Parts: sequence; C-alpha cells; structure tokens
Amino acid sequence: MVHLDRSLASKTVLDVGCGCVGYSYLLSLSTRRFVGIDEDEEPIQFAKTGYRLKNLEFHQAEAIDYLSGSQIYDLEVMFEVIEHVARRDNQVQLVQLALNGGYIMVRTSV
Repeated sequence: MVHLDRSLASKTVLDVGCGCVGYSYLLSLSTRRFVGIDEDEEPIQFAKTGYRLKNLEFHQAEAIDYLSGSQIYDLEVMFEVIEHVARRDNQVQLVQLALNGGYIMVRTSV
C-alpha cells in the first residue's frame, strides 16, 4: 500500500459505484482529487455528511452516463460493481468507457 500511496499523490481518481464509501475514503487520503459516484442517493448523502475532505467529492450518477462525460481521470476504480450491472453489453461498455481515462482497477466478488 505504501507504493500505491506514493503513486497516487498527484492523481485524480474516480470510484465508480462507491457505495458506502469505505474504499473511497481510504484511497482519497493518498490522492490529489478523489470523486465517488453511485446511482443510489442514500450512500451519496451519507458520504457527503460523514466523509469531508478537501480533495473528496461525491455525486449521484449512473456510471455509464458519468463516464460518457468529458472529464478524464488518471485512475478509475470499481469495487464489486460489475456483477451488479444486469446486462452483459452494459458491463462491457462500462469497462470500455473507464479505460478511456487511462488505468482501471476492478475488484469483484464474483
């Protein structure tokens, strides 16, 4: 984790499907800017009130819509997200859009 910490210090990171924000918060401690998105309002509101750092922000958004925007991130992370995307073609599109930003890290429980 120390190597990862140093390599993220100047990076902008997007957490797709940030959920209850545990990973978002931990990673944000080592990044220049960290953005978490989730389609559900409840975890986003929880995150906005419970996790306040200058470099950390949260938005309610559909992943495919958000990734179709013009912002580019140095790294996109998805922790246990792909298995929740119902249609296989949407799973592929999600990963392709994320890869346009550079690097992607996907962790899944499936």
